[in-house]
Amino acid sequence: MSDCPTPGPLQRAMLRFRASWNDEPYGRVAVECSASGFDAAYRTVDGLHQWDRGGRWDDVTCVTAFMRDCWIVDQIYLAIEYGEGGFVQLSEDADGWDALCAALPERLPGALTWDDWWPQVSFPAFDGTTTVVFEPARQSS
Repeated sequence: MSDCPTPGPLQRAMLRFRASWNDEPYGRVAVECSASGFDAAYRTVDGLHQWDRGGRWDDVTCVTAFMRDCWIVDQIYLAIEYGEGGFVQLSEDADGWDALCAALPERLPGALTWDDWWPQVSFPAFDGTTTVVFEPARQSS
């Protein structure tokens, strides 16, 4: 939690307007990976909406890659399940996406590499294919 005060209604409106005027997103998702786990955070420009999620690599129970049809383009996502009901979905637009994709096979033994799962999910376009990138049972096979 930040020590900064939450902006008032007029300030929030100005922040949203400035972001729109500059063709910037209203909110931003960022993910950071470390040797022990990952942290994901979402923040809006006006500070009204935010969330933090994260977990230890040892607690990850499943990672699934899927594509969402966004009319003109497709969006690739990773859904990470961890711990007792922990869950986060991250899109390819998230800051730190490349580092996350590289960390998965390094930190989760048996996880598919980006080269293995990306073509399965992204082709054919607008198809909505889902691929399991990691699940603990896969380690033994």
